[in-house]
Amino acid sequence: MIIAALRNFYQARFTEADGVPDPLWDNEAKRLLDLQLPSWIASAPTNARFSRAKALERAISQIENGATKVWATVVRGAAKRRETEPSTLWLPDRQELDTAFFSWVRANCAAALKGPKVERIPASPEYVFAVWDHVCAALAYRFQDEIATINNYLTHLIWFEDRVDTYLDGRLCDWIAIWRGRPKLNLEAAIRAGVDLVPVDRIWNFAVTEIGRQLGKPASELLLPNRQAIEAAFFRRVEEVCAAALRGGPREMDPKRQ
Repeated sequence: MIIAALRNFYQARFTEADGVPDPLWDNEAKRLLDLQLPSWIASAPTNARFSRAKALERAISQIENGATKVWATVVRGAAKRRETEPSTLWLPDRQELDTAFFSWVRANCAAALKGPKVERIPASPEYVFAVWDHVCAALAYRFQDEIATINNYLTHLIWFEDRVDTYLDGRLCDWIAIWRGRPKLNLEAAIRAGVDLVPVDRIWNFAVTEIGRQLGKPASELLLPNRQAIEAAFFRRVEEVCAAALRGGPREMDPKRQ
């Protein structure tokens, strides 16, 4: 998640020479760092021999050392999109970006580690995490989609809808298809545990704040849709998508696209 957030953080700042970040790439970085990373840290299982704090610091340090590769990839991608040479691009100050980014990462990790001790989960963490990650991302974009719609913010609406489909009908289904039928893996338990860990309240608060930021309004001034109805419909769709993928059947179509 940190590497993906770093890539999006860099890309958000490869817009114009005035340094105004691209809202879509910034949205991705914020979702990963302000929402999903601390949510996972707060809920990830642990044991007496494992220090989450040490593991996180080790991972962050490794990513800092490898940031040059991420930077180079983003620069090449920006040059390719603009059909020019990397040497001709306007480049933001990478040192300032890295300082801001990794301070942001460490602050979020430190805050998440102060939460209550986590409970054991009934399946292998790596499988639970995969389900949790895809469902969290899809729900964040579904909430943003609905909040943006009711506030007549149509600029990125198609993108929000597309991301819901990408995570549910694409990545989650593909992941289930890869692991379906493994005799020693209780995939149903991993799916249930992953869905149960989804921090719905935090995702809702993130979506409201993020749409407000993109509109330039305080969150208190936004019109808000019926959250209960959105949640119910979303988790019904998750159940249907997972059930179809476990059977190896066809993927469900998003009702909004039918």
